[in-house]
Amino acid sequence: MIKGEFVTEVPDRFSIGLLTLPFKFRVQKEKAFDTDFNISSTLNVRITKWYNTNIYIQSGAGIGSTDINESNTTSSHTIEPSTVATLSLVSGLMIQYNRVQAGLYLGVDFINNNEYYQWDYNKKPWIGFGVGYQLFRIGVGGGDEVRKNKNK
Repeated sequence: MIKGEFVTEVPDRFSIGLLTLPFKFRVQKEKAFDTDFNISSTLNVRITKWYNTNIYIQSGAGIGSTDINESNTTSSHTIEPSTVATLSLVSGLMIQYNRVQAGLYLGVDFINNNEYYQWDYNKKPWIGFGVGYQLFRIGVGGGDEVRKNKNK
């Protein structure tokens, strides 16, 4: 019988999370800030760890809303101001020190029925910044670090 070493620690490199951005900076036309509701689920991959600091690449999708009016559409129809749902794709870089988080994100928004509205920002990139606090730890894997946090 050959004796081998068993790896008892599962890498805690992947996690999932929820992300909401307080604003999106749209770089097209008049360079507008969008502060409407949004929430995304993300897959996080830790790319480096240094003492109590982790750096993650995040990617995900979510839902939100945006205001539509004549100033942000090019439709030939008369557009009544309204709020429409958005689907967002987002990627970014997040730094976490202990449980405090800050991130810089790039994304695009899609609205339904854009043929009618002709929203100026449909499929156009935006930049977002967010800060947060890690309330829960949900990891894919486990590892010793998760067990240590449970014992705190």
